[in-house]
Amino acid sequence: MLTLPEELILLAIDEEGTVGRSSSTKETITYALTAAIIMELVMAGRLKVERPVKKFLVLHIPHGKLTVIDPSPTGDEILDDALVRIRTHSKVKGPYYWIDKLGPVTVAKDSPTIDWSGKGSRFLARLASQGIVYKKEHKTLGIISSPRYRIMDQEARRQVEERLRQALTLAVPPDRRTAALVALASDCRLLSEIIPEKAQLRQAREAAGRIQKSDDEIDFLAGEVMKVRAAKDTTVYM
Repeated sequence: MLTLPEELILLAIDEEGTVGRSSSTKETITYALTAAIIMELVMAGRLKVERPVKKFLVLHIPHGKLTVIDPSPTGDEILDDALVRIRTHSKVKGPYYWIDKLGPVTVAKDSPTIDWSGKGSRFLARLASQGIVYKKEHKTLGIISSPRYRIMDQEARRQVEERLRQALTLAVPPDRRTAALVALASDCRLLSEIIPEKAQLRQAREAAGRIQKSDDEIDFLAGEVMKVRAAKDTTVYM
């Protein structure tokens, strides 16, 4: 079974073989993938998420808390890497901190930054090793290495898309994993790839909002992704 980050990447690979159609989408996916790691660890019973706490009408813990409740390995190298980093940090931090800081060291191995053309991505490398995607070397302007990824297992992507389509269009509440993926896909503006019909897209977005809010932890983590993204935009334009 694919992990949440791997499913998100499959949804985001475009016709040109890159993850995300625009630079803005690529950056949002960076943070969404980190949130997906956290969600996986929460659903595996390794982490506990606590919302911000108000004390005397002031946010006492402005970004909540993310604490380790079970340090035992999950058996997934990337998830366990993240778990160790959170467990051994000198202070307990909130999801906002980890969504901002964790991505470059867990999503991209041995790389200070994430290149969503594919270089350094541990998730894309794993999908390639499973034969789900195929890595093709490519050079931008004939100089800059920027690999492209072709989806070889179209059925794997179709199943993910169909699961989300049913969650967004049917009245049956989705399971928690699907609800998490709906929230992350919405953050990354990928719903239009799943439901391209404009008449249905608005309803799908409204359904995504309801699904996200139905789970307190998922709603909080998905919201923190957008807060981190907004903070980065503010920093760039200051």
